[in-house]
Amino acid sequence: MIGAGAIGGSISALLDENGYHLMVFDKDNNHVEQVNSHGLLVDELDGKRVYNNLNFQTELTGEFDIIFLAVKSISTRSAIDELPKHLKPNGVLVSLQNGINNDQIMQKFSIDQYIAGVVGYGASNIEPGHIRITSKEKSFVIGFLNGHVDDRIRLVAEVLGVVGEVTVSTNILGDQWGKLAMNCIINPFCAIYDQTFGENVRNKHIRHQMQKVLAEVIAVGEKSGIQFTKLGKKYDIVKFFALHNYMDEITKHKKSLKNKLLNSFEMFKSKLMLFLIISKHGKIKSSIWQDLQHGLKTEIDYLNGYIEVLGDEHNIETPMNTWVTREIRGLEKRIAMGMTYIEAMNDFSKEKELAYNKLRRSETVTLNKKNNN
Repeated sequence: MIGAGAIGGSISALLDENGYHLMVFDKDNNHVEQVNSHGLLVDELDGKRVYNNLNFQTELTGEFDIIFLAVKSISTRSAIDELPKHLKPNGVLVSLQNGINNDQIMQKFSIDQYIAGVVGYGASNIEPGHIRITSKEKSFVIGFLNGHVDDRIRLVAEVLGVVGEVTVSTNILGDQWGKLAMNCIINPFCAIYDQTFGENVRNKHIRHQMQKVLAEVIAVGEKSGIQFTKLGKKYDIVKFFALHNYMDEITKHKKSLKNKLLNSFEMFKSKLMLFLIISKHGKIKSSIWQDLQHGLKTEIDYLNGYIEVLGDEHNIETPMNTWVTREIRGLEKRIAMGMTYIEAMNDFSKEKELAYNKLRRSETVTLNKKNNN
């Protein structure tokens, strides 16, 4: 396991409990020393447990049949630089990351060595040697980018199956984009508003912002040729979150009573789906929120920032993803100047609302100009 944070650490602990004893590599000396000396404390929704027999290391040695990659997207390039020499000739690298990191990984590994993965649960770092799982259920989706299925991916599914439900996908890119869409609302909004995912969804103003972010992600994904798979194998993300009339308003500048009614209906469908999702994952407080708390650089450029860049490439306007990206960068900048997260939030709060209101006014002015013409 490369990366022993909330996801990598929790998976390693649960695998160890079920007979799979991993070498767990992490560069955080304090975290590694704490786990090796006192065990890994894991908070779950039904209680706490200390895992005492884990093998955490700060130096990677040996060759492996399976290497799990659970570092943050911003650390992908440096994390994989030396990994090829640690993978056996017929071994596989399995990514369990946020974001879409396929291009970076494929620079070091061939298409038949790389299994992309989607992690279907949330977890948080509390302090060195202490993590918290924040979801009721755990699941994984894994797949080769070319849709190939062989004994190696079946073995990976068997291993991860002791942690949660595993689906082997022949359209893993569609699964990755579904997770990306969720990350684009969960990760930054928890940090922007200092609330859990569930608290944000229950706030109408914040929920509407999140729904528009999702609509933009879907529009950019479809333009990029992505065929979205169903969330949890049940829910059609395009059907529930596309908000076609919102996209018409910002891309074609159409606004009418009929569009308003259709938009209200689409927003209602989206709302129902979000409330269903938070029934299982509402307690999540995201990794971006954690990073800002600890003064670390976030993954925003691999989430909403990635959508903004792709939107520009495809000539699709993404005002809400652009706004979200700038919000997080604004908090990063203040924290880099020496502010605490709370100080940065207080300093940024007025500017945050002014920026969003300016965005809404600019949309209204543009629409009025189009209508008048």
